[in-house]
Amino acid sequence: NTCYLNSTIQCLSHTPILRDYFTSKAYLRDINTTNPLGHEGRLAQAFALLVHNLWKKHDRHGPPKAANPNTASSTPIDAPALTPKTFKE
Repeated sequence: NTCYLNSTIQCLSHTPILRDYFTSKAYLRDINTTNPLGHEGRLAQAFALLVHNLWKKHDRHGPPKAANPNTASSTPIDAPALTPKTFKE
């Protein structure tokens, strides 16, 4: 049911530490792209894109700051939609 998914996304995106982790792209440093059982971070990137789109109009931090050398330099990709079947594969 989509209402359960919506409420879960709302709760996760309103958790400040999680929201900041994904909107600052800090999560890119933690993605394990070599795990043979993983999906190369596609779910994390899709969630980051979703959180970014939810919060881009409500940015409370002012203008963009200079790039931090401690954060990853890659940008998230437009990840394909993951259905339950493709997520299990």
